[in-house]
Amino acid sequence: MSDTKYDPERPKKIVDRKQYSQKIDTSKVDNAGFDEVLTVSDLVFSVEKDLRYGQNPEQAAVRFIQAGLEGASLMTAPVIYTAKKGLSFINYTDANSALRICDLLGDKDTAVVVPVKHSTPSGVGLDYSGDLIKAYEQALKGDQQSIFGCSMAVNKTVDEDFIKALGGLLMEVLVAPKFTEQAIEYVKANKKSSRLVELGEGPISFPRHNIVAVSGGFLMEEFYETRITSPENLEAITETKPTDDHIRAGLVAWKIAGQVKSNAIVLVSPDGTSTYGIGTGQMSRVDSADMAVRKALKSYDGGSLKTLEGAVAASDAFFPFPDAAERLVIPEEGIRGVDAIVYPLGSVKDKDTIAMLNEYGRIGLCTRPEPGTDKIERAFSGHAS
Repeated sequence: MSDTKYDPERPKKIVDRKQYSQKIDTSKVDNAGFDEVLTVSDLVFSVEKDLRYGQNPEQAAVRFIQAGLEGASLMTAPVIYTAKKGLSFINYTDANSALRICDLLGDKDTAVVVPVKHSTPSGVGLDYSGDLIKAYEQALKGDQQSIFGCSMAVNKTVDEDFIKALGGLLMEVLVAPKFTEQAIEYVKANKKSSRLVELGEGPISFPRHNIVAVSGGFLMEEFYETRITSPENLEAITETKPTDDHIRAGLVAWKIAGQVKSNAIVLVSPDGTSTYGIGTGQMSRVDSADMAVRKALKSYDGGSLKTLEGAVAASDAFFPFPDAAERLVIPEEGIRGVDAIVYPLGSVKDKDTIAMLNEYGRIGLCTRPEPGTDKIERAFSGHAS
């Protein structure tokens, strides 16, 4: 176990709520009105009419599975334990959001745990030695209340010890490359409401396009794939230069920010193993910054965080004015803000934001997919709803 303040009984104390159960009548939901095959441009989808309902119980919903995809996918992975009910529309969308972040951050050495609620991670945990339980501890620190009722994705084999480490956590769905037989039996005996989806080991396939319904038809766009993948893609634009730790945490923060609904601000711990706070879905970038800071100081590890020193933030787009960046640098009177902010340039007020960062001795890192050019990358997300 790690040398943190993690209390293995805390999940049970906080989120094991018997009164959560909600009876929903889905008997009147009829999925028969959907076509058996959908063709859009050169994309062909077959239909599976096994969803309980859509985003709300009155909405019919089906799964259209894209033909020709190679590798593992959430849509084709077997649900090896369905609990009392199958998966719903929200179960799939939340699980997909968790899986995408897992895939972006994980590798053969790094364990990643991502719990998601309403398509937004409540926290993200990493362990660079590959210990899945330690990664879960880091994810839990980010928000011990919102994690209740989550869908979760992990990138390592789930064994019985990992399931036991979840304590009394109510979890809708757990997606993993593989489950041991002991883990499956433990879930069946002790977490009867949790569904298990086994992806299989190997590359994960995501669609090449997003398709969005609007009045009169559909919009289709290429799927967003970040090109900010290495230290060379983060250009220091301030007088103070980053350390290797700033760069590592910055890459983690940026990859998460690209999967969080805009406007998105993500705060990551100095060692790059945990999200301190996530601000998402606000019309104002200042409000997203406020939300991320408030989550960090009020929710992270039960409210024990007293400084953001060493932390790194990422903003999915530029700062129209320095005010949102300033919230991250000076979150509250007497509390030191983040060391560094990863963000794309592009505002007419860029010089003012950089001047503010220089004034406080902080670090600005611009997202440069092609080092040495004037190209930047932004990561707007969530406009497909």
